Amino acid sequence: INRKVKANILYETDIYIVINDKNPINTTHLLFIPKVCVVNVDHLLKYDIDKYLTVCSSLAHFLQLIGNCGIHAYQLISNNGKRVQQCIFHVHIHIVSPDILDYNKLINN
Repeated sequence: INRKVKANILYETDIYIVINDKNPINTTHLLFIPKVCVVNVDHLLKYDIDKYLTVCSSLAHFLQLIGNCGIHAYQLISNNGKRVQQCIFHVHIHIVSPDILDYNKLINN
C-alpha cells in the first residue's frame, strides 16, 4: 500500500488496490489488497468488524467487475498466519482463475 514494492496496479479505489501476483499459480492470479492497516483477515474479525464488512463489500464489488471481464470461475485464498505460508503481513486476498482477464475492460470500468 505504501508502494515500496514495485507493482503494476490494475485497479484502485479509495478502499483497495488490485495487482498481479508476482508468482502466479494460474492463468489469472490477482492480489486484492485492502488499504486498512491490519495483518490478516483474522485480525479484522477480532478487532474491527466494520472494516471487515467494508473489505467484504469491496471484494464483492470487484468480483462483479471481473465477472464482466472474463473471469467466471475463481478461488479466493487468504493466508492467515505463518503456519499456512503467510509471508506478507498485511491483509490481502488472492483471486486465482483459469480464465483470462480482459484487462482493457477492467481498466475502462
